[in-house]
Amino acid sequence: MIEWYSKAIRLDGPTWKLGYAGITVRQGKGLMGHSAEGRLNGALSVLESSVRASFCLFNCYDGTLYQHYPLSAVTWHGGCVFANAHFVGVEHEGRAGEPLTQAQVASLAEFTAWLAEEEEWAEIKFPDPLWEHRMMVEYGADPTACPSGRIPWEKVIEMATSQHQIEVERALRVLRGAADENDMAALIMRLVYLGVLPAGTQPLILMIK
Repeated sequence: MIEWYSKAIRLDGPTWKLGYAGITVRQGKGLMGHSAEGRLNGALSVLESSVRASFCLFNCYDGTLYQHYPLSAVTWHGGCVFANAHFVGVEHEGRAGEPLTQAQVASLAEFTAWLAEEEEWAEIKFPDPLWEHRMMVEYGADPTACPSGRIPWEKVIEMATSQHQIEVERALRVLRGAADENDMAALIMRLVYLGVLPAGTQPLILMIK
């Protein structure tokens, strides 16, 4: 799995705000939505402080995503070990009563589609593998309203599903094009371009029907 989302700005968080004894790598699949209850600068202040809280991504009002830890990291965002050990935490700029902006929805949907592809989700749906912080009470987290109804999951899922299908169809067109050309070098180059194979991959013997 790719550890850093290419469309996010990397801004590393403190290395000590990760994991538990014996749990250093995320064990599950899925995404958990949060409301930051403030602006980016406030969230970054918390991240850099001694407070035992950390999160993988932050989604700004304008849709800019910041990524603070690798996607396999166990961050402290969900209020309990189960949540933290299983899900990628995404904070959203703003407060209760403020619906996500259109840019935030689009950014979250695009990331969701990408994560679904990376983690091979059977389906993009809410709940599971899409979750909210408030739902973790069942697993030992303290009661919370987070994300306070701010995330329009139906719209996110609709957009993410469409984006996912677009990427699949695009990849198939590229692969079929290379196969029709019967040119393995071209196939490898296109797979590298799509990010399916790493740069520098040598031609392989592939059969595509």
